[in-house]
Amino acid sequence: MRRVYRCIHDIIYDLLLNLSENQPLRKTKLCSLSNLPLDRCNVLIKLLIDRGLVFERVIEGKRYYEISDRGYEYIALYNKLNEIIDLKSHFVSNY
Repeated sequence: MRRVYRCIHDIIYDLLLNLSENQPLRKTKLCSLSNLPLDRCNVLIKLLIDRGLVFERVIEGKRYYEISDRGYEYIALYNKLNEIIDLKSHFVSNY
């Protein structure tokens, strides 16, 4: 079976989608659900926080992550773009 690689937008979408469905999440659980190693996930979570797509909340001394309104906008735009160009079905079926 051929391995399908995800671009940065697919990975960000997976992170945000997992947060939207299961928030708030701890970092380890979020990385696990998104199928990312912790070191790569740390970099992406920081990027998402810096861009305002995710925010960090401390509850009883533990860090949790939640999706922001901008994160929901990203999910909507990602879905709309996939609807318009539908590249995923092309690459999965042809390669």
